[in-house]
Amino acid sequence: MLENPLENLDTYAIRQNLNLLISFHNHVQGFFNTNLSKSQTDETLNKNEKLLLKEAYKNNLPLQLRNSVLLMIFGHLEECLDLKCSDMGKLASRDKNKSGVDRYKTFLVEELRIDLGNNSEYSYIKDCQKIRNLLIHSAGRVYAHMDNFQELQKLIKRNSKYFVTKNGRVSITSEGLQKLNLSVASFTEMITRA
Repeated sequence: MLENPLENLDTYAIRQNLNLLISFHNHVQGFFNTNLSKSQTDETLNKNEKLLLKEAYKNNLPLQLRNSVLLMIFGHLEECLDLKCSDMGKLASRDKNKSGVDRYKTFLVEELRIDLGNNSEYSYIKDCQKIRNLLIHSAGRVYAHMDNFQELQKLIKRNSKYFVTKNGRVSITSEGLQKLNLSVASFTEMITRA
């Protein structure tokens, strides 16, 4: 049975916003696939040009797209958390000394009574936040953070289906992006219903 969007407009709007981000990803990925096919049959291009375009459309651009959508999903999540704090008149409960989803931990635990310790969605979101921070602060270079290099290596190894490193830079896989989308959808729904 279809859910009546007016029954819980916040949940509906959040789900729609996430769906738009994934639709954007899929649309641009389709563009890459189309251009890959066209470039390989274009007789005006030489072999080297075709190889460069193949690498770009098959690997480099999809990787950048996935990482960009990861950042957009985090923007969406933080907006959702901020709006929930604002709606409840609890903006002061945000921890200004922290960033990202960590800023809202006290609010989530004390105000919304969400058990974060046993929440698999939150756990994966926290792992993704570490990858997000690498992307934002060092273009994904894992070795640029020697102070927590071992921790990052373990995180990537533990989530090898979701994160990969190439040339010392981490990125999210297609599976990782799907899991993040589902985790954020579930987690934000939990927040809006709290």
